Order: sequence, then structure tokens, then C-alpha cells
Amino acid sequence: MPKFRFEFLEGVPKDAIFADMADRHEAVREAKCAAKEAMLDGIADGTNPTGWVAKICDEAGYLVATLGFQDMVAVSEKSQQPKKRTNLASCARAEARIAIHQGQSNSIQAGA
Repeated sequence: MPKFRFEFLEGVPKDAIFADMADRHEAVREAKCAAKEAMLDGIADGTNPTGWVAKICDEAGYLVATLGFQDMVAVSEKSQQPKKRTNLASCARAEARIAIHQGQSNSIQAGA
């Protein structure tokens, strides 16, 4: 299973998150889910998250997708179709999987 690196640029330096995903499309879906959760947390903390960015790189380090948080807000506002409800439990599970992988990656890197 391919490994992807997720970088969430939210104004404060954060370590990259490494996770195994089936393919690029799954990695983008997971990043969007985590980005939505981060946006909610940022808004709850009184921060404007529209300038934040998520970058997804493949195992070789090549950038495969960039998600501008502003773009996600703009797409939601322009949509004329009824919005599907976001399954927050699913998003929480995605973040937990990414966090678990991050912990494993950090322990592997520390041992290297």
C-alpha cells in the first residue's frame, strides 16, 4: 500500500503526517476530511482558517495534491445542490488513523 505524506500548513509549524492509503484519491479524501475538522477547530478557537493549506505528497516526495482551505469554503458556498451531511464520526476515525500512523512514523524515524 502506498505511503503518503500530509502537511497541514495552519500558521503554526507542525510535523508532517505519514499514512498508508490505497491510492491518491483516498489520500485526498482523507486530507479533505481532516481539513474540515481542522477548520472547525480553528473557527472554534477564533482563528480564520481560510488561509490554511494541506499538501499531499507520495512516497517519492512528489506533490500529488494541494488543498486550499479557502477553496473548500468557496466550493461549499457556490454549490446549489443540497449538501450531504458530513459523517463526523468517519472524519474522527480518519484523523485517528492518521494520528496512529504519525506516531508509528515518529517512532520509526526516532530509531533511524
